[in-house]
Amino acid sequence: VLDDILTARPSRNSTVVGSARGTLVWDSLNSNATSFLQTMTVEIKGRRGIISLLGQNHFPEKVREIAIVGGTGEFSLVQGTAKIST
Repeated sequence: VLDDILTARPSRNSTVVGSARGTLVWDSLNSNATSFLQTMTVEIKGRRGIISLLGQNHFPEKVREIAIVGGTGEFSLVQGTAKIST
């Protein structure tokens, strides 16, 4: 389970723009990947809503690409991909 803040830049002093909540589930004992389901409550430049992500998180890779599968509010019907890193 995760519950993290979202910031504008990858710095602890950066402006908070929302929060990220979701689950990571190890779905195999033989792999370095998790099932990834996350919702992000976001407010960026006055736009508010929720963005939903779903996919496999192959965490040994430095940068991973996760599908954006929908949203609400200002992000209604959003789709695409997000690049994540640890």
